[in-house]
Formats: sequence, C-alpha cells, structure tokens
Amino acid sequence: MARWIAALVVLSGCMGAPNDKDATTFITHEDGRETVTQVLPKPAAFDGKRAMDYLNAICAIGPRISGTQGMKKQQELLRKHFEELGLKVTMQELRCFKGHRIWLTSLAFSPDGKMLLTASNDASALIWDVSTLR
Repeated sequence: MARWIAALVVLSGCMGAPNDKDATTFITHEDGRETVTQVLPKPAAFDGKRAMDYLNAICAIGPRISGTQGMKKQQELLRKHFEELGLKVTMQELRCFKGHRIWLTSLAFSPDGKMLLTASNDASALIWDVSTLR
C-alpha cells in the first residue's frame, strides 16, 4: 500500500525526487520471484504550484484515449517527469486485437490460455490465437 501511495504522490507532481538513502527496503518472495520495494519515510512538502502545473499540462493534452496522440503526449509527459526525478522509464508494448468495429462487450480465455473469444456490440464474435493476435 505504501508503494502505491508514494507512486501516486510522485504522479501528482507533489513530491521531490526520491532519496534512496532515506528509503526502507523490503524484499519479498512470491512464486519463486524476488521483489525489492523501497518505501520513503515521508513525502517532501506539498508543492501546490508544481501540482497545479502538472494538472494543467495533463488537461491541455485533451482526450487521452488509448492508442491516440493524446495518450502518446501523456506518456511523454510522464516519462519526462519521472526521468527528471532520476528514475529509469521503460515502455511496455501495447498489442492490439483488430477486427471489431466498435468496443468489446465481453471476452473469455480458453482453459489453456492460448485462445481468446471476444464479442462486440457490432454483433460479431471473434476467436483469437493469443500468441499471434489473429
């Protein structure tokens, strides 16, 4: 929970750069994987101007629907923000299923997780091979 709170404070632009020497490090093991989490003891003082500048920058982008130019601009703003804090930013590839004309209404995976059935309000149902997206 503390990690999410710290991340939200950083996202809102209200916190200075993390100070690793003051952080508490937790190492957890789950399903054979080691996770290292650093929790800051307390956030820096709230900077209302910085938070408002960040909010104005997000609002100026306009609609940020997934895959649009607005979303790309928001991603760039977030990347720049975190890099200015000294953090490494990597982007995850977005894989798209193209075939329906409008939004999906439901989906279900096969028991082995290799196939996906999607349904849409365009009155279509499609079966996908998850590995190829076809």
